[in-house]
Amino acid sequence: VYFMAPNTTPTRYIQQDGPAFEKAIKALDPTVEVKFVNAGGDSNQQLAQANAAIAAGAKALVVVAADPNTSAGLLQAAEQAKVQVIGYENPPVKGTLFAQVIFDPEKVGAQQATYFAEQVTSGKLGAKPVKIARQYGNKGDVYTTQMLAGQNKVLDPLISSGDIQVVCEDYIKDWAPDNATKATEQCLTKTQNGVGAFLGFYDGITAGIIAAL
Repeated sequence: VYFMAPNTTPTRYIQQDGPAFEKAIKALDPTVEVKFVNAGGDSNQQLAQANAAIAAGAKALVVVAADPNTSAGLLQAAEQAKVQVIGYENPPVKGTLFAQVIFDPEKVGAQQATYFAEQVTSGKLGAKPVKIARQYGNKGDVYTTQMLAGQNKVLDPLISSGDIQVVCEDYIKDWAPDNATKATEQCLTKTQNGVGAFLGFYDGITAGIIAAL
């Protein structure tokens, strides 16, 4: 069984998810061998890794897609070889999956936005309109699309009413903290530091924002 990580940012797939997955597999069946590969954020590299895994006799691929938008080839190769693919977190799309492991990103987005909206309406973020910068995840990822939908359900009314003014919006490639830092610096330059609050998708992105601030 191959555990196919998308990149090294965030570090969780290497440091947490991968070891936890192997431990769980070994508890189910100690004879199953778990191998780890990392695509380095390159969809073509991930496809090559999948083909190599299939050639090496893989029985299943557990895949966090390096780029879901260009993952159809991986799914097609696995289907032709009759190797099952389990999508994990940001799954490959445009093909057949045996199963998908995911939390409900739309609910998470709504939960994030509900807390943020409370800070706006209570006045904790200053006088209205509160000028905000929003940073999303990797463009096209299932999590990005659905978390954003959840956030927008809560925030759109406040944007329409004028309580919130969005002054910057950025998709953060690979969800990487250093890319969040760059986007924050560009936003602060563009607005001449005229931002009341930043809203990031997860702690890695917000760490990147904090580094710039």
